[in-house]
Amino acid sequence: MRDFIVRTLSRALCNLVPRRRPGRHSATHLTLAPGPVIPVSPWSRPWTSPSKEEAAEIFRRQAEEAELQRERRRAAEPVGVVV
Repeated sequence: MRDFIVRTLSRALCNLVPRRRPGRHSATHLTLAPGPVIPVSPWSRPWTSPSKEEAAEIFRRQAEEAELQRERRRAAEPVGVVV
């Protein structure tokens, strides 16, 4: 019996006290729904490519590295033994 009285009083108080947020079935609840969040596309940002000088430096380093590798391969080749 006590539980019934407490539930009844708490429901009556809930009806009298204004809500902080709108209820589920009110029109304001339906209008306050946030729209879908669309993530920022990485393709929308401008492409930052290296400058002409930076590209030339990259290609120069690659050419030097390729030349060093060729020299190492030549040095590692066995020399033909003449008998």
